Amino acid sequence: MSGRRTALAIWGTMVVGATAFIGMAYVFALGKVGLDPAILETLGGMALALAVLALVLPRRFPAGGDPGKRAGTRVLVGGAIAEGGALIGAVGLLVSGDLRVLAALAVPYLVLLAQFPSEARWSALGED
Repeated sequence: MSGRRTALAIWGTMVVGATAFIGMAYVFALGKVGLDPAILETLGGMALALAVLALVLPRRFPAGGDPGKRAGTRVLVGGAIAEGGALIGAVGLLVSGDLRVLAALAVPYLVLLAQFPSEARWSALGED
């Protein structure tokens, strides 16, 4: 299996995992009593901060001389950070039941989807 195909499989697994957890959190959150707004703001802020890191950090991440390894590492780093942000938002939704948290978790989730290793993106990520 090529490096890009491996990255596609890993990216797909991250998307499915985050989607399933967000869906489960949404279902269980319905009808719950909300948390202190400060906690929701903190979780939302963390989710948004991780979305920004997922966009910025992978290009700065040193990954060796081979373009395929560099691209693969950058896909994994960016995807994992974005997935973490989406999951933090999902946890906020799960424990609070406050649907406003969906706005905060949507940003890192969309960043995770944007991490898709298309051929053009794969080539760009392999560059120094």
